[in-house]
Amino acid sequence: MSPFPRWVIPVVFVGFLLAIAVALAIRGAKVARQRAAELRALAERLGLAILEKGDKEFVKAWSAVKPLKSSGKATNILYGRLDSGRDLTAFSHTYVVSTGKSAHAVTHTVAAYDCPAWPAFSVQRRNALVAAVRSLFKKPDPADGAASFESEWVVEAADPDWKRALLTPELMGVLAAQHKTFAGLWVREGKLAVLFSGALNVESLERALAAIEPAMVAMESLHGVEGHAWAETGEN
Repeated sequence: MSPFPRWVIPVVFVGFLLAIAVALAIRGAKVARQRAAELRALAERLGLAILEKGDKEFVKAWSAVKPLKSSGKATNILYGRLDSGRDLTAFSHTYVVSTGKSAHAVTHTVAAYDCPAWPAFSVQRRNALVAAVRSLFKKPDPADGAASFESEWVVEAADPDWKRALLTPELMGVLAAQHKTFAGLWVREGKLAVLFSGALNVESLERALAAIEPAMVAMESLHGVEGHAWAETGEN
């Protein structure tokens, strides 16, 4: 016969679980404060202003970038002009995906430069399974760099000439070399944006800046290409 009442063991077990939950919550809060402090320090070093969160109009405006939902939230917004002269906006965007039976949050780091009103353009990494199945039925010519690139990436453009001009070896090389968390690149409404999976922090912002700068340079190099109105005026 047990020396303890039967209710003791369940109570101790529940208390143990609660203690673990509290410890994890405290640790999570500590990590969040540390990351917030690191972001503030980075913003100060880069000469950027910082906002804790964006309003509904901010989130709605950025939903023009396809993966970002207008129902989401934007937090830790860094903005301002870099020493390079680029106007940068960077933030975390989170939205919830619900299947009816369960729900989970999707978070991206967003970094964007102001750019001319170039035609819409986007590059997204293909789902690995889709890319594998696609390769079984459509073998790209190895000599055709753009076709080989598009076997692994979804490329969409409002102007076919713009798409052909942009898919230079330089830009394709920049995108193909990105970290596995790279979600894609978008040109929308005067913004050139790159997205990475995960919340904005010092590491993800450094990755984003390392991706967006050479992409911007590659696109700017097309300015003035003969015969293309968008290259002359920056408009579609």
